[in-house]
Amino acid sequence: MIEDKEKYQYPKEATPEQVGDLARRFEEHRQMTGSDGRYDEPKPKPKKRVVEPIEIPEIISVPRRQPTIKTEVIESYNTEPEIGLSKRFTQDKMREAQISKQLDQELANERNRNRGRILNKEGKKYT
Repeated sequence: MIEDKEKYQYPKEATPEQVGDLARRFEEHRQMTGSDGRYDEPKPKPKKRVVEPIEIPEIISVPRRQPTIKTEVIESYNTEPEIGLSKRFTQDKMREAQISKQLDQELANERNRNRGRILNKEGKKYT
């Protein structure tokens, strides 16, 4: 490897082609970066804005309560001996059916009232 270095001697001066290639690369770099190519005067730096300090008020702590765990006593459906469906279960289901029947009737009545009425955005009938 030392023999290779001794064989090859670096040139002392650049050839005109090398200088031309360097100038061409500088010009391409200048155009790609958008600089004006002058290096004698540095660009003026923008001045820093001075901002007035802001007064931060003291932190006021808000008293908070610990969440309480509710322990409810759930009534058991199994107070009576189980023979088929319990009385309470049957009554609950009958009550739910009655409520859903009332809701269905109210929705049907409301649909019938609004059937002939087409309203615009302000809630007025189209004429």
